[in-house]
Amino acid sequence: MAGQLERKTLTIQLAEQLEREIRSGSWGESLAGHRTLMARCGVSATTALAAIALLEQRRIVSAGEQGRRRRVLVSPSRHEKALNDLLIIDRVGLPSGEDSALHQAYRQAWEHSGGTVQTIQMDFVRCRQPSALLREAVRNHKADALLLHMPPLRWTSAAVELCPVFLSGGDWHGLPVTGVGYDAAVLVGTCVRRLQRLGHSRIAVPLDESGKRLTGAVRETLAAALSLTPSSPEIAALVPVSRDRTPGTWLRLWQTLFPRARPTAVIVSDDIHYFSLMSYCQMAGLHIPADVSVICLESTDPLEWCHPLPVRMRFPMKAALRVFRAWMRRGCRPAGMTFLQLESCDGETLAPPAR
Repeated sequence: MAGQLERKTLTIQLAEQLEREIRSGSWGESLAGHRTLMARCGVSATTALAAIALLEQRRIVSAGEQGRRRRVLVSPSRHEKALNDLLIIDRVGLPSGEDSALHQAYRQAWEHSGGTVQTIQMDFVRCRQPSALLREAVRNHKADALLLHMPPLRWTSAAVELCPVFLSGGDWHGLPVTGVGYDAAVLVGTCVRRLQRLGHSRIAVPLDESGKRLTGAVRETLAAALSLTPSSPEIAALVPVSRDRTPGTWLRLWQTLFPRARPTAVIVSDDIHYFSLMSYCQMAGLHIPADVSVICLESTDPLEWCHPLPVRMRFPMKAALRVFRAWMRRGCRPAGMTFLQLESCDGETLAPPAR
């Protein structure tokens, strides 16, 4: 499961804190000025003003007027209506084993609290204006809350206008959500350095369509490690992006990637990509790890059946589930994104590059 890349600034943290207080009714009908916030929260004038500006952009408070406090534009949460119905929206295509297991854990936690859960898929990539689709889905499924898996920013922005939102990865850019993920660029950098210590210098990181922010961050990370520029043809070849999550599309990706970029190592994001790579290598007469080393950024039970067993990174599902349950206990009020550390699992797919 890929993750959001942006780290929280002090401005975003303050804006989220103020929004939680506003929605709980702590501020009443108006928000204090920036000087009061400076003294109350121990921040600079620049931070306080920037946080207020974020709240204005999100239509939480009104625009400033000379000599007047900003009016609160949202109604405090009174919990007259219980949040019973959760709608999980996944991207189109076969989900990885780790994503399926995590979403099943979310489902069980929600149902254990007495609620109902439904799951649908939507095409995050091709739909550029998701508001109408999301509104229809919420209405048809009578959803009180949404869980989105790896949505682009435009989907997250449209979703928060309708319901409380929990993100399983994806782009949020300071929007009022709760969610979990990991810093994909940092993780890729760690894996690249591990491969470099073995002598690899041509390392491919193919991606599903995950948005320009994630693709750009991964390309920058790989470029820095390989002493190249992110816009270079070499980096574009080593970080191809697939628009479709289907077996045929990924087979064609490998058939283009290997002759063009000649990688000696590949970092794949999930188990189904490793299965696809194994199939291509068998067809092309390549051996893992003698001809190509592999690191998989997730660890699932089906991978245990593979030979060779890939070196894997395990997502901490229990920690993610704790964040989800805390969100439920708070009445699904936004608390920001939580970034989790992945654990390395030994395998048999690393070796120095063939000479």
